[in-house]
Amino acid sequence: MKLTSAYRRYGDLGLFEVAGERDLAASCLFWRTLALQVNRDKCACILIRDLASDKVQPYEIMLIEKAMAESGLSRSLPIAIVDEDATQECNNRFGELVVQNRGWPLIRVFLKESEAWAWLDTFSTPDVLPGPKAGGGPKRP
Repeated sequence: MKLTSAYRRYGDLGLFEVAGERDLAASCLFWRTLALQVNRDKCACILIRDLASDKVQPYEIMLIEKAMAESGLSRSLPIAIVDEDATQECNNRFGELVVQNRGWPLIRVFLKESEAWAWLDTFSTPDVLPGPKAGGGPKRP
């Protein structure tokens, strides 16, 4: 099954949902596509719901990061990746460490979506992100 992604914009937030099977080529294409959509819509932050199975090898993370760098994606854009599959946590932490060490300090991987939203909230004003704040609000997408 090939990698598929869906994109929606909520105010300044870009929300991506990724499913299917991820390999090196599909990962590079995803980050290029993400950069095009984010740059077009001038998103202030990104949440990625990662439901994909991972076929990426650890040594390929640097090649994916290179594709990210070449895509025109801003290194100062907060990007929260949610992968609730605990079996992928070690691989996700490794990928997070690699990209952060290669100049992407605002890419974080989370096991729980609530933690990702809390982290993204630190970069936003109350009206930027959808969802409950201290004073309440609509349900997050």
